[in-house]
Amino acid sequence: MSTMNAAMKGMKMLEKRLPHKKKMLEPIKPSRWTIFKGDKVEVINGPETGKQGTIIKVLRAQNRVIIDGVNVRRRTQQPSGSGQPGKIITYPAALHVSNVSLLDPESQEPTRVARRYLESGVKVRVSASSQKILPKPEYRREKIRRAAVSPKDTLPEDVYEVTYEGYVAPSRPSKKDQGPRFVVETGKE
Repeated sequence: MSTMNAAMKGMKMLEKRLPHKKKMLEPIKPSRWTIFKGDKVEVINGPETGKQGTIIKVLRAQNRVIIDGVNVRRRTQQPSGSGQPGKIITYPAALHVSNVSLLDPESQEPTRVARRYLESGVKVRVSASSQKILPKPEYRREKIRRAAVSPKDTLPEDVYEVTYEGYVAPSRPSKKDQGPRFVVETGKE
């Protein structure tokens, strides 16, 4: 029995040393998201509780948001070889969506959000406390489309031009077309 107990203790010690896998949460469905880039929010849980800010970025795959001026981290940048000194860089870190709440437009207090439909059939966000509509914020898209054509761009009239006909493999003759494999010589002419 004592050897069995020793083996069990050894197994438990090994289990403690093994690295644990992080549990990945499933992302929230797109229809359930109530927070968008540009919204004014307040942190309702965690060390940053009570701080307000504007959403800079929404990380939907991770169920996280980045808020301007909230949950700020510091990182030191090493001095470069070209003689520039090192410096401290501050940047906002992500917070989980469940720790953040939208602000009511009237009272500027955190509120829950409900989804409702207007008479016209448009889906809107509604503040649970004041029953006021929370409009989606207007923000400029990050991707700026180029207007200028560079020398390496394909012109629109050349796009549909067929410039490659493809490789056509030579067809192999069938066995019937090859004739007999061996020719038998009979000696008669």
